[in-house]
Amino acid sequence: MGAIFVISTQALHIMEKQFQNTVNLLDEKLQIYDFKLKQYQKLINALNKNSSYSAKVTYIINNWFRKVEYLDFNKLPMSVLNLPI
Repeated sequence: MGAIFVISTQALHIMEKQFQNTVNLLDEKLQIYDFKLKQYQKLINALNKNSSYSAKVTYIINNWFRKVEYLDFNKLPMSVLNLPI
């Protein structure tokens, strides 16, 4: 896991690597995205109550997730990160 804070957008981008080669519980972990996002946002709010900082969670995944079952994970445009050049 890694993170980068982009000052211009006041957003903390948390990046998690998810790699697998066999069917296992990782499939279920990808489904808790919304929960993780809310938990990270709560942490940011607790640390800095007077700010409008936001949390963004991005998964970095391997070719295992190119399967038909995971098509919704293969449509992320890189512009969604809104990182400075």
